[in-house]
Amino acid sequence: MTDLEELLLGHDDRDWGFKEMYWTPDFNGDNRYNDDKFQLNCLEMSLESGLSALEGLKKLRVLDVRRMAHRVGVQELDWMQENWPRLEAVRGLIRRYYPYQTEV
Repeated sequence: MTDLEELLLGHDDRDWGFKEMYWTPDFNGDNRYNDDKFQLNCLEMSLESGLSALEGLKKLRVLDVRRMAHRVGVQELDWMQENWPRLEAVRGLIRRYYPYQTEV
């Protein structure tokens, strides 16, 4: 596994041509983002939960955590930069539509 270049844990198979299917009114009548495929029971990808076990992935270029309840924060990004020297992209860090998490 040390030769792994892409770790794709998240996914994004939404059809944005039909955006209205992802927005539903809440009890106040405000539109809420609704994503029934958002992964709540998944790897947190935090140092606290064992991210450092992936230290050997020195060839990793892409990490995808889209639509996951991850806990990647500044500490984790600093760790990734130090331990994964070839890392070019971490997909899924912006979580503005997910009510379960706060912004990183």
